[in-house]
Amino acid sequence: GLKTAHGLKFPDTINGDLNLSGLTTASGLKLPETINGDLYFGSLTTAPGLKLPDTINGTLYLDSLKTAKDLKLPKGVGHYSGPQDIQR
Repeated sequence: GLKTAHGLKFPDTINGDLNLSGLTTASGLKLPETINGDLYFGSLTTAPGLKLPDTINGTLYLDSLKTAKDLKLPKGVGHYSGPQDIQR
């Protein structure tokens, strides 16, 4: 499966779920501005420099992260599952 995001390009909007559960690093990852579905990260344990989309019209899954203190929860997110130290 996909382990790295180098060279990966997404459209500005994804109408559906985006499953990136195989990624082990967020280095170089540029996510879409809007995801009209769920966003899954299942293998990331750290996410330095990760900028989350502005809008996730579903659930943001960051359960594999040890900490989310460097991440900012999008204003437009349906539900969140992950470390509770995320910036709100």
